[in-house]
Formats: sequence, structure tokens, C-alpha cells
Amino acid sequence: MIVCIASRKISFCRRLLSLAENLGENETPYTLVRTHTFPLTRDKRSPEERLFDELRYYLHNEAAHSDDWAEGREARVDLNFVMDFSRVKDLAEDVDHAR
Repeated sequence: MIVCIASRKISFCRRLLSLAENLGENETPYTLVRTHTFPLTRDKRSPEERLFDELRYYLHNEAAHSDDWAEGREARVDLNFVMDFSRVKDLAEDVDHAR
């Protein structure tokens, strides 16, 4: 029996509980609809290579959105600004290490 008190969430929870009461020990009220398997490869780059790739990504991203870049001039990005990104901060202790 489903008792609807105040919200759908409560109704759903009570329905699951009532379904669970009627199931055996190894049964579940849930049904697996679809499963996906994603390949995983280990990152074999050195810390310096990871830092270089992260810096290159963020520097290029910031430069590409600057007015200088849009006008065809060389764009300059402050390295201190890029060091604030968490991925870069995790790989480099300070700006001198990133240089």
C-alpha cells in the first residue's frame, strides 16, 4: 500500500519500503537498465609534463579570449593568474617552479 503524505519523495520511499518487504534476501526492488564500461589508462606523464600541459592549456585558453589575440597581436597572460587554477596549483608549489 502506498501512502502519500506530503511529497512524491515520501511516497516513493514508502513504495520502495513496501516492495522491499515482499522481496527475498538476495532480491532488490531495483532493475539494472543499462551498463557502460569506460576504458581507463594510467597517466604515465612525469609531473613536469603534466604541469607543462596544464600551463599550456590555461595559457592558451586565456590568451585566446583576450582582445590582443582577437586583433592578431601577441597576447600576454600573467603567470600568477594561471597559478590560481586548482589543477596548476596542485602540480606547482609556486610561480618559480612553473617557470
